[in-house]
Amino acid sequence: MKARFGVDVIKLDWNDMLKRALKLDSNIVLSKVEELKRAFQAVEVLDVDLEKAIRIYYGLRSLVEEYSLDAIAVEARDMLVEDLRDYGSYLGVAMLSSEGVPAEYEVDVEAILTKLLVYKLTGRSSFTANITRVDTSRSTVTLSHCTVPLDMIDVGRSRLTTYFETGRTVAIRGKLREGEEVTILRLGGPKLDTMLVTTGFIVNGDVGDPNLCRTQVEVRINGNPLELVEKSIGNHMVLVYGNILDELKTLSSIARITLIQVQQE
Repeated sequence: MKARFGVDVIKLDWNDMLKRALKLDSNIVLSKVEELKRAFQAVEVLDVDLEKAIRIYYGLRSLVEEYSLDAIAVEARDMLVEDLRDYGSYLGVAMLSSEGVPAEYEVDVEAILTKLLVYKLTGRSSFTANITRVDTSRSTVTLSHCTVPLDMIDVGRSRLTTYFETGRTVAIRGKLREGEEVTILRLGGPKLDTMLVTTGFIVNGDVGDPNLCRTQVEVRINGNPLELVEKSIGNHMVLVYGNILDELKTLSSIARITLIQVQQE
């Protein structure tokens, strides 16, 4: 990352972040809770869960400010430690991403670097997700994850709900904008010298399958959607509004990246 992109990786203590979160003035937390409750169509979690999720957001933001971070990848500690099951970062990373700090959980370094590159190229937030369904008859893929930047969704038609894998803490079921052209990509390879990319259009901004992570979007791919699986260079893919192929081609030329593009049919 340093050699190819000039990016330094700083490892920070999750417990330090939590201590900062727990020390925060309750009035600040409660004010943000009420703001979110007014904004979202539905809130399917308790206020106490929202308060904990908001504290994590402020704890993360404190680290971003102190260390002048351009992006942040957070360990999903609530999945690993039973005592922390109610302290998920899913809402926090969504809010940070909307504020110009690409953020994600599960510490997928290649995915967060992809998000950072997208932001530097376009100034836009992006959605990291798993490919959970491929429909060759419709040339579509369904991508899902339990968080999404708030500025990418129609908040008034979205929900604050629980995290899919644990049924706890606060996650987002967001509705993305249907009909929008998008680019789906991922940087990877042993030397971060490969990028898989395709374009398409959102045909369903909120699939609503109870068996998938909360935010679900179906995209009609300009090409064979199976190629995203067959040519995969990593689990998480990154979706951004707009066709940014020209920008990615320029970046690939400068940074000596091999661009693998899904072939249009």
